[in-house]
Order: sequence, then structure tokens, then C-alpha cells
Amino acid sequence: MKSLNVEVDEFLLDEARKVLHEETPAAVVAEALREVVRVARLKRGIQAMREADDLFWPGYLEEIRPNSWAAYEMRRAAYEGREPSEVRIGRRSD
Repeated sequence: MKSLNVEVDEFLLDEARKVLHEETPAAVVAEALREVVRVARLKRGIQAMREADDLFWPGYLEEIRPNSWAAYEMRRAAYEGREPSEVRIGRRSD
């Protein structure tokens, strides 16, 4: 591991040590760096999801939640011989 000399606000470092229950400044800095990387990855993932054309694929709800209302409607349509495109997915209003 590489050793670095960094100036850090002592008050902030003490507060971080108390909050994180870490003994050494190195442990506090390591934890802070892990958190920065975690947040950056989350932001990148969220941005990728926002830019995606379609997050879901046809039939995803039926595949993920086979007991959902949509899956029930699809099974009923198949039983009645209707095409899946004719099925109105969602809760009934009547």
C-alpha cells in the first residue's frame, strides 16, 4: 500500500472517527474512499438507466412476478385463445 501525506481538517477527521467508530485516520480515509466509489458507481448506474430506451422487456412482469395481475391476465388470455396483444394489462375498472 502506498503512503501519502495529505492535509486534513482535524475537527472533521475527529468527527468522522466518532461516527464511523474507526481507530486510525487511515481507516477513516479508507472508509471515505470506499463510500465515494460506491456513490459514484450508483450515480453511473442511475444515469445509465435514465438513458436506456426501455428498461423492461416484453413479459418482464410475468417472468419476475408470476403471481401478478398481468401474469394472471396473460394466462387467462392464453386459456381463452386470445393473442397477448389483445390483453388489457392492469387492474379492472369494472
